Amino acid sequence: MTSTLFDAQFRPKIARWPRPRSNERRGMTKSCSWMRKISVLAVATLLVGAESPVPSWAASPSVATATQSETAARDFVIVMIGDSLTQGYGVRSEEAFPALVEKRLREKLPARITQQRRVRVINGGISGSVTAEADRRLKWYLKSKPDLVLIALGANDGFKGTPPSVMKANLQKAIDLAKAEKLPVVLGGMRMLTNLGSDYVREFERVYKDLAKENQIELIPFLLEGVALEKKLNQSDMRHPNALGHQRIAERVSEVLERMILREVKP
Repeated sequence: MTSTLFDAQFRPKIARWPRPRSNERRGMTKSCSWMRKISVLAVATLLVGAESPVPSWAASPSVATATQSETAARDFVIVMIGDSLTQGYGVRSEEAFPALVEKRLREKLPARITQQRRVRVINGGISGSVTAEADRRLKWYLKSKPDLVLIALGANDGFKGTPPSVMKANLQKAIDLAKAEKLPVVLGGMRMLTNLGSDYVREFERVYKDLAKENQIELIPFLLEGVALEKKLNQSDMRHPNALGHQRIAERVSEVLERMILREVKP
């Protein structure tokens, strides 16, 4: 019905148009030819766009690659893989020790290093994480091309009563992965509450010491040294540090990492 009304309304007007002369017809033919080419090109472009939508972040791969190369040349990337302690449970992200470590290292490292490589810390902490996830988590963060890795897992394993031998095997997998990539590793040790039994507590602590010795890697014996069970440095649950507690942790971690960076970055 719509087609009939259209024909009835517009056909008489079209029929009354004067017939173009021969030279006008030639001009119109050329014009129509160009218009057809343009139309085909436009439709093809729309179809390609409809079938293969390109997200804005991937629209210019050459630009993205250049930016990544510049960042890799400029930054000294430290990945910290951990649990809620690393994540900064209960405090703002800028108050968690990874962010504080980044700030301290940028301020304390000598100019000969900071002018070459800017320190960038990636917070890879996820609340509830256990050692069984260590190697998979590290594999994911290898995409960021780190220069150094801090592994701080095990507390949740202890709370669940995971056998220390299983913990050790899990952490060894992550260490092996880092060593395969020729990455320096810092192992952040933990301790367990005595209510789990003296034998378990002793075996738990030995995991970190043995791994550090067997793999010749840096060890921070206890990340919460001077912070654990201190009321003024912890939140109400007495398990997670408050902002002040994170500052204490950052001081100790920064000292270890500063020493390693001075060794790794050549003048």
